[in-house]
Amino acid sequence: MADGKITIDIDIPVDKVKTDAQLIDQILNSLGRDAGKELDSSFEESTDKVKQKADETSKDVDEKLSKPVDIKGRLR
Repeated sequence: MADGKITIDIDIPVDKVKTDAQLIDQILNSLGRDAGKELDSSFEESTDKVKQKADETSKDVDEKLSKPVDIKGRLR
C-alpha cells in the first residue's frame, strides 16, 4: 500500500466558475422564458371555446323547452 499525497492546484478565476445549482437555475430559467405568454394565449382560446359551447347549449335548451307540452292524464 502506498502512503502518499498528491495535490493538484488549478488556477481558475473564481468569478468564472459556476456551481451546479447556478447552472441548473440558468437552464430552468431559459426553459421557462416566454412560457407565460403562450399560456395566456392558450387559456384565452380555451375560455372562448367554452363560452361559445355554453351559448350554443343554452340556445339548444331554450329551443327544446319552448315547445308546447301536452299533458294527458286522469284524476281519480
